Amino acid sequence: MNDGQLESWFSALDQDGIVKLPFDFANEVAACKRRYQLDPSLFQNKNGYFINTVDPWADNNIMSMLCHPVILGLLSLRFGAQPILRHPPIFRIDRALNGPFDETGIRHIDDLEKGNAGFAQNWHADNADLMHVDVLFEDVDLETSHMEFAKRSHHIPFCTLDPAYDANFADKTVKSEFEIVPLIGKAGTVYVWSGNGLHRMRPVKNSFRSLLIFYSTPGNNLISNTEGWPPLEILDGSQAPEPADRAIVEDPLVAQYLGWAYPDMAR
Repeated sequence: MNDGQLESWFSALDQDGIVKLPFDFANEVAACKRRYQLDPSLFQNKNGYFINTVDPWADNNIMSMLCHPVILGLLSLRFGAQPILRHPPIFRIDRALNGPFDETGIRHIDDLEKGNAGFAQNWHADNADLMHVDVLFEDVDLETSHMEFAKRSHHIPFCTLDPAYDANFADKTVKSEFEIVPLIGKAGTVYVWSGNGLHRMRPVKNSFRSLLIFYSTPGNNLISNTEGWPPLEILDGSQAPEPADRAIVEDPLVAQYLGWAYPDMAR
């Protein structure tokens, strides 16, 4: 990677609010899926929206994805400052058994059985200073549950009025104003996108989606209490991961990225 390439990818992110990186983490994802037994068949009869935290210090593959120089470089350019990890990385699973789904209806935040995502089915923005890095853990296409992003909507200063995401936007209006980008691709595909852009979960009946998410900020909007997100368990001891290589975080800026928002990670 050279500075010109990074600037080019950042220009796309800055203009569009989203960029699909020109490389993938297919090998790292395959290793993680073996170690944590992340098999869709285990969720065959489950319907819901599941979140677990992951400890990057316990898994060298997760740490290497988290600290990839392109990802840290894009976040630094976006914030004009050292990026800070908002909370531990999370692994998210969406398993949709029910349907069809009403695009116009407003879901209650706890109404998870109707498409698992509840409020996230509606077009909404998160936070102006929040950046997402999504790593797909399954092949995702238009026939499976996936996220949609309203391209260039991040240029509008949306405001979430309360923690329950009081800001929702009509599907017809969003589609008339913005180009819609589906976050699809093979397992290992990486997207970086702005939390101020309008986005929503697009659940598809009888489908399965799983991904690893890194949330970053310039230092505000941090979360230290993640009691509702249990750790992801290593289910197969024979596939126990290697601990993180300390060389990955020898750079003090990387160490700060891991340590400020969640002190327990600065080991």
